[in-house]
Amino acid sequence: MKKEIPSQKPLTQKPSPKPIVLNEKDQEIYNAIKQKADIENDPTAQYLLGCAFLKADKLPKDEHLAVHYLKKSAEQGFQKAFDALVIFANELEKEVSLKNSKNKIVKDKEK
Repeated sequence: MKKEIPSQKPLTQKPSPKPIVLNEKDQEIYNAIKQKADIENDPTAQYLLGCAFLKADKLPKDEHLAVHYLKKSAEQGFQKAFDALVIFANELEKEVSLKNSKNKIVKDKEK
């Protein structure tokens, strides 16, 4: 049974890519995972890259790349990627809702 990937509302315009600056060992690991994700179409590597771009531990935070890799992984049936997309979509929805609530409060105070 094929699971439906949650629809992702387009994020704001994609910012220019942030340079990836890693030490030699981390760069080696990143290159290996990226090759597996891009060239070998490996869903586990795609999931790992997606999470890395979301968490922004060693890589710069890039939600566009995160969604790209997580979606590619989930489309191949990788459950953890699907779950991560659902969680990310829910967090975005909460952020938008909170922002809308704050804007409403500000507008109400201005009246």
